[in-house]
Amino acid sequence: GTTIYDDALEYAQRADKGAIKETLGCTGDKVVTVLSSIFTEIQDRRWFIENALTAVADQGLKCVVKLHPREDAETWGRIASQLGFLKPLVLRDGLWQAIAAADVVLSWYSTTVLDAPLLHRPVVIMRVPGKNNPESLAGRGGVMIVDGKIELSKALQRLMTDREQCEVLVEQGQRLLEEHIHKCDGRAGARIG
Repeated sequence: GTTIYDDALEYAQRADKGAIKETLGCTGDKVVTVLSSIFTEIQDRRWFIENALTAVADQGLKCVVKLHPREDAETWGRIASQLGFLKPLVLRDGLWQAIAAADVVLSWYSTTVLDAPLLHRPVVIMRVPGKNNPESLAGRGGVMIVDGKIELSKALQRLMTDREQCEVLVEQGQRLLEEHIHKCDGRAGARIG
């Protein structure tokens, strides 16, 4: 395991989802946390944002965006305004807080798709047309992979209403972690020291 996950697992044990949602102003809302990735092409970033915001709005959900460290904060709000949607809550910091507040985590191609299962959150990956996509995760369980806003909207609706499907995805996510992170048990620091 890696020591960064020691902190995450400790956070997961003490995180109070209700208190975190209250701090973020999301009390009573169903939350989709978008763990944003850096895109090399502006049009790909715009496509991802438009599709994510449209699907989240279609389901009447609250959108929380945890930015990539090199991403600007204004783009999400500007595109939401252009589409006539409420602006998402955009966070520069607080990855674990953003994941803990989530009912579902959405991403594209990021190591953060392994962070969400640590906090027992279901993960949806939206493929971007014509780009390298996380095909290695397709069919292995632990993540739901969708193409575009229509499939994303259906996936969000299903995960928000089908507790059993959500639990299966979280359980599969735990197995995915075991494949990718050796001994992710919160004691890596002790083994190193």
